[in-house]
Amino acid sequence: RRTTSMPLVAGLALPDLLFAVYACCRTFYQASLGHLIWGLDGFHILCQFEGMFICGTLGASTYAFALSAYERYVKVKTPLRALQSRTVTQLYAACWAVGIGAANLNFGVGGYRMMPSGTYCSVDNSKIGTFLLISLLLMPALIGTVYAYRQVYLELRSLSRVRRPGAADIATQQEAIIGMKMVLMM
Repeated sequence: RRTTSMPLVAGLALPDLLFAVYACCRTFYQASLGHLIWGLDGFHILCQFEGMFICGTLGASTYAFALSAYERYVKVKTPLRALQSRTVTQLYAACWAVGIGAANLNFGVGGYRMMPSGTYCSVDNSKIGTFLLISLLLMPALIGTVYAYRQVYLELRSLSRVRRPGAADIATQQEAIIGMKMVLMM
């Protein structure tokens, strides 16, 4: 049985898979050359692409994780009215748009540079514009994730304190049981 959680879990794996494939291809290419690619002509363009790729997949993964937390929050808070699969797909597309958009915006405010280790390129943290961009775009995902999981925790804690059911509490208890089963099925 397919649930709305399945595309979210796959969505969390996609940025990691893309990054792993890129890293393996780059490493294989370097091994076939017999030296690092950092000194080659046109390296600056490759460095910019690599930094954007790393930041884009990281941004998409961060927002997909926040979406997953929100989806769990909705399942626990209102177990009979979960998110629709189409809505989750649209929100997941928005996660990629924000991740890739943030990576592209960074060209204007900071850019990418070779890291001190000399093995990869990433965000140029020395520029204030980069710090502001990362803070403004990633902090909402972090705050949303913390809020959603806090609400889930509080809801589950309140459900654990349910007193012995009377005739009026049967429906509430059944809804709580359904919610707990949905959380466990994730």
